[in-house]
Amino acid sequence: MKIGIVMHPYGEKRPSGLGRVTAEITRALVEDNRDDNEYVVFVKGKPTQLPTFKGKCSVVECAPGWFWLDKALYGKDDLDVVFFITPFMPWFVKPKKSVVMVHDLVHFRKRRSGARAFLVRFMHRLAIGRASVVAAISPATRDDLVRLLNVPEEKIQLVRQGYTKICEIEEREVPNVKQPFFLSVGVVKERKNTLRIVEAFGLFKQQNPHDNHTLVIAGPYSSDEYFSCIQDVVKKYEIVNEVVFLDFVNDHQLSYLYKRGTALVFTTLMEGFGVPILEAMNCGLPVVTSDLPVHRQTAGPAGYFADPTDSQAIASVMRQVIVDDSERNRQIQVGREHAEQSSWERAAGEYRRIFSNITHANT
Repeated sequence: MKIGIVMHPYGEKRPSGLGRVTAEITRALVEDNRDDNEYVVFVKGKPTQLPTFKGKCSVVECAPGWFWLDKALYGKDDLDVVFFITPFMPWFVKPKKSVVMVHDLVHFRKRRSGARAFLVRFMHRLAIGRASVVAAISPATRDDLVRLLNVPEEKIQLVRQGYTKICEIEEREVPNVKQPFFLSVGVVKERKNTLRIVEAFGLFKQQNPHDNHTLVIAGPYSSDEYFSCIQDVVKKYEIVNEVVFLDFVNDHQLSYLYKRGTALVFTTLMEGFGVPILEAMNCGLPVVTSDLPVHRQTAGPAGYFADPTDSQAIASVMRQVIVDDSERNRQIQVGREHAEQSSWERAAGEYRRIFSNITHANT
């Protein structure tokens, strides 16, 4: 088969979680090419460095603009199937067969107003409606597709995401970080529940005055209203010197943090999957996460669970992590075993199966 992969986003100066997904699943598909497929990878714009892969693969630079996907795929009738790693498809050009990966439906679960939000929802509906197969990365995302967008269940395939083994990457020391510390990773914004995580840490310190943990927040932030509210909470609990905002960290720095933290606090309000849960578990770092379906699906038999809307509940679980060594050690062992069940290579194998099935469906 000849397969097109729309590798977008790519080339970000500060790669997001989605950027990592895009790079890793493309690499796993192209480089473990047991079916002898040929791949054509499309990247938007002129990145400073084009991606390189081992295998039968060519990379096409696509001029940016409103109709960049239409221009990129126009006349590419030799492609048996096109794989869209985000739910955006061309406006007018329709591939013969297509697979669209859906990460989450946050734009539909929390509907924002404005032209851009409307356009994103429109493009998502267009891509999901036109796709031959919609690939949901978790049971929670699959259920949302059915419930919110009325996608027929038979059109959806469940393909669990892989994750990057961060702690196999050479670590690089992060300044201004001292052990022991709780770790929070991800962009500082409402959906990531950063404010309640900080408030939970304030309550934890208030109720455990002799504890010397700090809270390290590794993720981009901006001086907006939400961050201002977080700063107010920091002042309220008098933890100015105990909360460290690192901004963006690279994989080398993340490896350093995962290896030294007491626990990852990942009590987010909405996720499609929650890759940091598996990254941390693979590193032997216990995970405090949300008592919500998607988080339980990703964490499996491991994980400490708390109501993400209850700061006191999160604080209580943080205390549980440090007072019960036996349970903490059990969590580390079970977490490592559970994380080993997921990989980008397994995900790629599922996608290859889907590509083959839909290509030969009518032959």
